[in-house]
Amino acid sequence: MIAKISEVKKGSVAATVGVQVGDVLENIDGIFLRDVIDFQVHSYSPELNLNILRSGQKLCFKIKKIAGESLGIKFSSSVFEKLKFCKNRCIFCFIDQLPAGVRKTLFIKDDDYRLSFLYGNFITLTNLNDIDLKRIKEQRLSPLYVSLHSTDPEVRSKLIRPRGEDRAFEYLEYLLKAGIHIHIQIVLCPDVNDGDNLRRTLSELFEDYIEVESVGIVPVGLTAHRKGLCSMRSFTAEEAGLLIEEIGILQKKFLERKKSSWVFLADEFYLMSNKTLPNKEYYEDFPQIENGIGLTRLFLSDFKEALMECANVLKPLKGTILTGEMPGLILKDASEKLKKFGVFLDVKKVQNKFFGENVTVAGLVTGSDILNALKDRTFEPPVFLPDIMLNDDGLFLDNMTIDDLKQKLKIPIYSVSSSGEGFVRDLIKISAGS
Repeated sequence: MIAKISEVKKGSVAATVGVQVGDVLENIDGIFLRDVIDFQVHSYSPELNLNILRSGQKLCFKIKKIAGESLGIKFSSSVFEKLKFCKNRCIFCFIDQLPAGVRKTLFIKDDDYRLSFLYGNFITLTNLNDIDLKRIKEQRLSPLYVSLHSTDPEVRSKLIRPRGEDRAFEYLEYLLKAGIHIHIQIVLCPDVNDGDNLRRTLSELFEDYIEVESVGIVPVGLTAHRKGLCSMRSFTAEEAGLLIEEIGILQKKFLERKKSSWVFLADEFYLMSNKTLPNKEYYEDFPQIENGIGLTRLFLSDFKEALMECANVLKPLKGTILTGEMPGLILKDASEKLKKFGVFLDVKKVQNKFFGENVTVAGLVTGSDILNALKDRTFEPPVFLPDIMLNDDGLFLDNMTIDDLKQKLKIPIYSVSSSGEGFVRDLIKISAGS
């Protein structure tokens, strides 16, 4: 990987001196940059030299600016050297369950603390070394998001199957003492780390690692492509309901002692058990939003507020909005509220054939799933798709695009925001043009 410049903001410091898209930043003042974190640190100074490689030619741009002022540069990758990859063989690894035909980038098993700091990716702490720990402490790379799963070393080992020595608990203690904010993830697997093991894990985390900011519990995700992998099962609706009740009791205890509920359950547990979602206040400052926990309530809350503010400019509109099996009820609730403003959206749940019927979230719906769902033509066009189904390049997980769907279905298709406010604003734009 290299520090290839993908964007130079018009009128920025970099644009003024002549930096161009496609240039490769070799160093700043002779200092090698490992990633955008180093770039941010070393580009802070009011005077610096950018050493650039352009079409094989070395260039040096002398910069004078206000200290801390942005250079106006973006890079094609956040990491300029080799990524730190996962060394484990987790029994629940979603990447191991991917079918053929998905984007190649999905097969990358990163376990990089820099991506945890920058984007909220969860890391296992199994591939850190002393240099990494020192850098995290010195550059204050906080918060970090850590996949722990269990405080029982044997159970954790059974879950992640590390290839080398697992010093995660030692590193966790070091990072917490260094003042790094840590958010914990537990991927809950029935009959492995649930029940008594989960209770013990939460108790030991609370007592022995009190500085941990929050704990998020998410259900294991299983596709239909597990041939050759160990046998696992999903949670039942009844089990999800019992878990909600038990965690609710523990949260009261944590709230009394820590002034925070501290542990938060994934939205899926509420949706699969048909339990009422907690209110917005329950999620406090949404410490586990990087884990998707609270996104559903945030959508509904922001949707309601945006609808009240913008309803007067919303024009009549009809169509069909597609989603995964699980969030169907949520969008139906939103569609009911839209009716009094002349917006009639039929909610159509898409069965996931690509990954398997156990996969019910909207973000894993593929282009081929949509084609299959619409093949009977019993829907009202145009069709609206949550943008969470697409990546930044407009690709579904199976490499199809919206244009591919338009060509095959011969109907108008729109991508709409997956946030509550953005959803309303996109409907306003679309209705204004209809």
